[in-house]
Amino acid sequence: MYSLGSKYMLIQVGTLFLFSSDNYILAYFFGPKEIVLYEIVTKYFQFPLMILTAGMAPLWSLFANKYLEKNKIWLEKSFRKFNTIYPLLLLGIALCLVLANPIMKIWISNDFIVPHFLLIVVAIMTALRIFTTFYSYFFNGIGNLKSYLVLLALSVVLKVPLSYLFIKLNFGLSSVVLSSVTCLLVWCIVQPLEAYKIVSNIKKNE
Repeated sequence: MYSLGSKYMLIQVGTLFLFSSDNYILAYFFGPKEIVLYEIVTKYFQFPLMILTAGMAPLWSLFANKYLEKNKIWLEKSFRKFNTIYPLLLLGIALCLVLANPIMKIWISNDFIVPHFLLIVVAIMTALRIFTTFYSYFFNGIGNLKSYLVLLALSVVLKVPLSYLFIKLNFGLSSVVLSSVTCLLVWCIVQPLEAYKIVSNIKKNE
């Protein structure tokens, strides 16, 4: 049986593979030159992702403390609060999407234009990663990693086959993003259900 530290290490390795293997897949199927466009788009959306995930980082310890205190009310309230705020975060991502090409013309060159579909799917992936990060912090904080590890393992196993499938369907550079989006959509369904189930089983404070 894996120790908690080993599980965290597996999560780090699995997450690294899931979101860092794209360049290798694209280089294999399309050649190294095609990676540049993908790299620019993902780096553009990496900025809001880093800010928001860093802003949520304190939740890790808060979830741990409140779970140990069996503070069911606070945990349920934090879930509801995030679900209320999340649409506003989506508006922020949408704004980044609208401004993408004008900003990249200034950032890269006036002739630089990114395909709209690639921008859209990367924006969707960014939004999904923000959503799953919140619930991942909850699972990490309470040390309940079983479902998290199962989801991550399935995603790692399916990443390359799904990318290959979307490449064969002529989605081009967007194929690796679509494979990540497909996996993350499953996370977005399973993680909240599991989180609410765990919290609902907490006995109320006496």
